[in-house]
Amino acid sequence: MKKIFLIVLILLYFSPAFAAEKIEAQVIKVTDGDTIEVLIDNKQETVRLLGVDCYETYPNNRAYKQAYTEKITVEKVVELGKLAKYYVQKELKPDDMVYLEFEENKRDSYGRLLAYVYLKDGKMLNKMLLQNKKAKYFIYETCEKQDELVD
Repeated sequence: MKKIFLIVLILLYFSPAFAAEKIEAQVIKVTDGDTIEVLIDNKQETVRLLGVDCYETYPNNRAYKQAYTEKITVEKVVELGKLAKYYVQKELKPDDMVYLEFEENKRDSYGRLLAYVYLKDGKMLNKMLLQNKKAKYFIYETCEKQDELVD
């Protein structure tokens, strides 16, 4: 009886209901360090990376706010934002395939998909940005993988 119970538990654990939803997407372009454009089932989608925040890549209201908060110039904000974007562009080329993993809230108030982005080799892009100091940890709306991102 114990064996049957154990087998049922194992099967339930690996069943789709317990597995995080991951879907394959084709990269169209890198918008900035924490946003990419992808193709999913022939539909273009904007993806905002969960758990990370990068500097802006051009002077705008948010760039000025970042500069004020970080006590740096707007020019430095833009420079750091472009470095993050270039980092992501080195990792993701147009037509590359990636895997997106979602949390309960799939979209933000702007209609963007909120996701963890995995490269073909299984590495999580979100975590790579943090490890390489191209982004700061940031809870946009939710972040179930906080422990994994900031270990």
